[in-house]
Amino acid sequence: MILTRHIPTFGCSSRAGCYNLSMTIRIILAITGASGAVFGIHALKILHELKVETHLILSDAAKKTIEYETEWMIPAVEAMAFRAYDPEDVGAALASGSF
Repeated sequence: MILTRHIPTFGCSSRAGCYNLSMTIRIILAITGASGAVFGIHALKILHELKVETHLILSDAAKKTIEYETEWMIPAVEAMAFRAYDPEDVGAALASGSF
C-alpha cells in the first residue's frame, strides 16, 4: 500500500502556458526521547489516516519513552509510517540532499 496524497497544482504563465502538476506531500517525522513522544505518535496516526507519505525516525530514547509511557509497541508505530529509518543509517534516503 502506497501512502501518498496527490494535490493537483494548476498554474499559467505567459511563457509556459497553463499546466497541471501533481505534488506528493512527504513529511519527515522525528521523535526523540521526550514525554512529547505521544504527540508524535498521534500526529503519525493522523497523517497515516490522511494517506500522507511519512518518513519516520525514532531515536533509541524515543523507543524507550514510547515503551514506558504509552501502550504502543514500536513495530506498530513504525508500521504507520510509509518508511521507518534507523537513526544511525547515514546512507538512508533522508540523508541525501536529493530527497
